[in-house]
Parts: sequence; structure tokens; C-alpha cells
Amino acid sequence: MAKTEITDFVAGAIQTRSIFGLTLGSPSTAFDKVFDGDSCVEEVDKHKRTMRRDYGLFETGFTRHVEGEWRCFSLIVSVHRLRWEKALPRIIDYGNDDIPSTVRFSDLTRSLAVRGEELAPSGPQFHDFRSFTAGSGARVTVIAEDFDDLLREGCVWNVQL
Repeated sequence: MAKTEITDFVAGAIQTRSIFGLTLGSPSTAFDKVFDGDSCVEEVDKHKRTMRRDYGLFETGFTRHVEGEWRCFSLIVSVHRLRWEKALPRIIDYGNDDIPSTVRFSDLTRSLAVRGEELAPSGPQFHDFRSFTAGSGARVTVIAEDFDDLLREGCVWNVQL
């Protein structure tokens, strides 16, 4: 997956509020099928009502429903984690070394514009991060001042679907 492909992937996720067909409300078993064989960090709260899974590039939150099934309530694309190769699930990392370590906000807005989607500033704007909301309802957080040598001003931090 090359630079434009990962940027287009993120833009598609923003537009559809989904990744690989997974959306808010999807059962945890659907995530198991998509990320088959990928390890994740899984944490269940002491009351066994919420569960968090961290797949590296993707972070999810689930709530347990009456029937005992876990349903997704939070789906985040942690774009800043592209810098770590081990953060990429196999469904993204096709053994391709061309995956960029960052996604520029300017590239993302261009890809969204082609799809007819726009981002508008939203929420509190902090000195180190800026927040934007898409027409789809997805929220994008962008670095507003240099974080380190790689994550610079104008890089996408994460996308909350």
C-alpha cells in the first residue's frame, strides 16, 4: 500500500465511517474474521461490560449486550502509528515497504474533496492538536505543532469513526 493508497484508505474510512466493512455496532466476531490471525491487546473492564482491543493501527471499544455479544462503540484509526511497522495488521501490510510513516492533512483533504467530502474545524482547538469533523460525522485530529522529527505539523494523528 503506497502513500496515495493509505491516504485514500483513510479518506474512504472517513467517508463511510467503516474499515473493511466494520462499523460502529459491528460484533467483535466480525473483527475476529477481518483481523484473523492478527494479535491484539484486549482489555475487559472488571465488571465485564466494556472491552478494548488494540490492533496497532486500529483501536476499538466494545460494550456487552444483553445477549452476551460484544458490539463496537468506538472505532479509531490511529494514523500516527504508521511509523511503526509492527502496528500494521496483515490486511494492510501486504509485505509492501512503500507504506508511508505519516499521512499529511493536505493530502487527506484532497482525497476527501475528490469524494465530495469536506472537513470543518470542530470542538476545542488546542495548541498542539486541531480537530475537524467530516460530513459523515467522522472526526479527524491533526498535529498543530511538531511532535518529533517524523510527526510534524500538518500530519494526521487519528480518525475517530
